Amino acid sequence: MKWSLYFLLCLMFFSSFKVEAQKIRSESIVVLAQNLMQQHPTPTKRFEAAYQWVTHHIRYDARQAQGNPAKRSQSEVTIQAFRSGMAVCEGYAGVLDSLAKLMGIPSHLACGYTRLHGHTDPTPHVWVASLIDGHWLLSDPTFGSGSMENGKFVFEYKPAYLMMSPEKAIETHIPYDPLWQFLASPQTHEGFYKNDKNRCIPGYYLHHHDSLKAFLGFDDEQRLKAELYRIVQQPHHFEALKPRIAFLENSIQL
Repeated sequence: MKWSLYFLLCLMFFSSFKVEAQKIRSESIVVLAQNLMQQHPTPTKRFEAAYQWVTHHIRYDARQAQGNPAKRSQSEVTIQAFRSGMAVCEGYAGVLDSLAKLMGIPSHLACGYTRLHGHTDPTPHVWVASLIDGHWLLSDPTFGSGSMENGKFVFEYKPAYLMMSPEKAIETHIPYDPLWQFLASPQTHEGFYKNDKNRCIPGYYLHHHDSLKAFLGFDDEQRLKAELYRIVQQPHHFEALKPRIAFLENSIQL
């Protein structure tokens, strides 16, 4: 009887935590971040609440995904996603990334492609890398909010895509730039395509912290050049890499 009561109290506590995170509404991302910081005392709880807010307040925009996206800056994409409650992956990730930064959590957007149910999807995808309690963790609020079924978005909250370890994230998400795998021996794109974990770059980032620090200190063009260099150091004929390489080359030439 005591264990039943204990279980019920725990269930009520975690349910109320989720409800509170979902209920918060704000006129701006800044105010929302302030509210989350006031309600939650630690970076982990704050980031979890931000993830819950994004996944519950933004819906996948199937029409935008199927159309030709207009050229907009990431900040414009983020603001539009927050205001409209509709977005594709750039919007989902942009809002979560912005909330993290506003709450004092180092965070960056990771770009790449994915694999689900054994099938590699070459479609460009965006998720979030955040430094929480000294560890780089990966979160995908797009996947965490639901999925497309028969051409329609179906909401289904998925905490499995919240604060994934690098080892867990690489099972489904691979960034174009191996730097964002946060692994000492990043998996190659060939390995990801063939689902072969043994195809990796041994010791590629034994000093990953220094490499990442240097990268973050680069200007935009230097970052593009560094990413392109790392991509083409391994076989890069795979379909998912072609548009990214073309984007990088065109951006560097401008």
